[in-house]
Amino acid sequence: MIGSVAIVVVLFDDYELLDVYGPAELLAGCNVLPAAKGQLKLRFVASGGLARPTNGPATLAEPLDDDTKSECDVLLVPGGMGTRKLQHDQGFLQQLRVLAAEATLVLSVCTGSLLLAAAGLLDGKVATTNKRAFIDIAENWPKVKWQRTARWCTDGKFYSSSGVAAGIDLTHFFLKELFGEKVAKMTAKCAEYVHNDDPGEDPFVHSKTFDLKNPFGKPLQLVVVVYDQFEMWDTFGPLEMFSMANRLNGPAFEVKVVAEDFETKSFGGPWFQCEALASGAEGDIDLLLLPGGIGTLREIYNPVFSKAICAMVAKAQRVMTVCTGSAILASQNLLQNRKVTTNKMSFDLMALFGPADWVPSARWVRDEKFWTSSGVSAGTDLSLALMREVFGADLAEAAAEATEYVWSKDDDGSKDPFAESIPELMLLANQAVATKILNTFPMFGVLRRHPPPKDDQLKTLQNLLAKNGLENFHFGSNKELSDSLQRAVKPEDPFFNTLVRIMTTRCMNQAVYFCTGEVQPALYSHYGLAMERYTHFTSPIRRYADVLVHRLLAASLGIATLPEQLQSKAAISEQCEKINVKHRMAQFASRASADLHTFMFFNKKGEQSAEAIVMRIRRSGMQVNVPRYGIEGVVAMPEEEWEVREDEQFIQSKKEAGRIDIFAHIIVTIQSDNSDFRNRTHIRFERIVTDSEREEYKDVEESRKQVQKEMFPDLLEREAN
Repeated sequence: MIGSVAIVVVLFDDYELLDVYGPAELLAGCNVLPAAKGQLKLRFVASGGLARPTNGPATLAEPLDDDTKSECDVLLVPGGMGTRKLQHDQGFLQQLRVLAAEATLVLSVCTGSLLLAAAGLLDGKVATTNKRAFIDIAENWPKVKWQRTARWCTDGKFYSSSGVAAGIDLTHFFLKELFGEKVAKMTAKCAEYVHNDDPGEDPFVHSKTFDLKNPFGKPLQLVVVVYDQFEMWDTFGPLEMFSMANRLNGPAFEVKVVAEDFETKSFGGPWFQCEALASGAEGDIDLLLLPGGIGTLREIYNPVFSKAICAMVAKAQRVMTVCTGSAILASQNLLQNRKVTTNKMSFDLMALFGPADWVPSARWVRDEKFWTSSGVSAGTDLSLALMREVFGADLAEAAAEATEYVWSKDDDGSKDPFAESIPELMLLANQAVATKILNTFPMFGVLRRHPPPKDDQLKTLQNLLAKNGLENFHFGSNKELSDSLQRAVKPEDPFFNTLVRIMTTRCMNQAVYFCTGEVQPALYSHYGLAMERYTHFTSPIRRYADVLVHRLLAASLGIATLPEQLQSKAAISEQCEKINVKHRMAQFASRASADLHTFMFFNKKGEQSAEAIVMRIRRSGMQVNVPRYGIEGVVAMPEEEWEVREDEQFIQSKKEAGRIDIFAHIIVTIQSDNSDFRNRTHIRFERIVTDSEREEYKDVEESRKQVQKEMFPDLLEREAN
């Protein structure tokens, strides 16, 4: 466990936006993870307490003076055009020397290393810097061992990165050293950033040149709307790209950053001076940018803010949202019937705020004038995609090259490397909330536990699999069971692994909600998720327990008082039991609904023939799975024709040489049966399938997905946990 780490970020006029707020985003994001526990203390300092970045709002900071060194464990020096002037400012360079002497680590981004070199701090040390300025800097400070081919370098306590976006990779490396690889990776995942782990892998070592000309006769009006606790990278990543386009002889953007409050605080970062919110709708708006942030949820219910947003959207030629910024528009019904996306971590929650066609697996989505992106870093990709669409591919490539940013270049944003992050992040959120409420209210927390599976049933399955050539099926722990399921593969039968997993699931116990004061701590764990503590905090539309958990969490955070009825073990235990009963009843209703829809499907289609796989031999016949239709059922076998050997799990024909074993493939006939108004589906055995007749797994899967859409047109996707 590390102690508190004070990170001092030095700002100055004309500092580079992404040099600062890319790293700051990762640091602030890491700080809210359970492993970091708020140990990172970010301090932004500037001479006179104010700094103006290139093409961004004025930044309020602590004064850079003699007191700054009193709390400086890590020093972060960004780059920017302002470094050209500061390299000759001996007073500023002396302040850097003092801070560097105090700091345990000194990090520089882009031409921030120029300032360290000018202060004599890098003499004899390995370092790197921005590619576009590399030759000039290397010639002016030859005592430094400059590395051109490097994403970042380390030499003792000095860590330096290449241009702009490379500072984000350097910060990821710093977090990995500080907290470990798992925490660093989760920080990057929360920002939906594809990080580079190799400092020597530098895609920008050979700079490209572009011949760009501004096709517009007048500057374009870019309005950015921020609010208390807005996300830094959401905002300044896109602004960095548009600012760089301006400097590359591309279109000129006049940036107006507006907010309800003149001084507005970012999440985990500094305060900024903004123009009045109402001024955003004054004049033309070529592009309106709405970043995300935890303040989104508050502003959705702010009538002044909402009215101003509606006025600006009506005037804007294009509207761009990053992360949860799309929820602001959705809450005002501005995205109705449009394809949109938002960040992965809070996707289910954001989708509640208004009617829209939410796309969970997209990096970004465009629908007419509305451009919406997924979480945090995806907004920077979206800004380049918009630039490519409106101003041409050369400008987008040039901006990415100049900022040394590796971006997702697919045409429509559909290829999202974080498409699978939603379930993982939801699980981690549930785990973190469980730990928080248990630590605060150990006697009446509401958690969810999943007991280990039924041992006798797993032993039966183990014996069954052994008879079918799978000898190494072990289940001493959830890790052993998981590994066994990974190994349960037959190359000649691609359906085998799926069936084994289904059969294993049948051996599991039911997960239940419980009051922590009524159960021994040794029984708190969730077997299926391999978590010591777990609850249901996410997806409030699907969970009875969420209301209790949210109230407990609010009280544990000190933002609400805990209701009296939630301070009684007996009352909470009674409520948990009611929740468990409701959940079981909902499952029964779901199964009955599935049976009815299956009957309706085959009643409409008529009798169908399909391949099925035997899962179990019972006294009454065979339990089979029909992959093409995604259904199961029991096939009755006439006693006069077949001998059922339940103990040995096979069926023998009495009339001819024929035997049906577990996992055998057979042909069945499926038809609806409405006799006596039962509304059921009947499956009848036809014959055994030969190996040459077996259906292709890929074809069957495609058919099953299509059938499921037709069979359950209104089916809501259920959470697996």
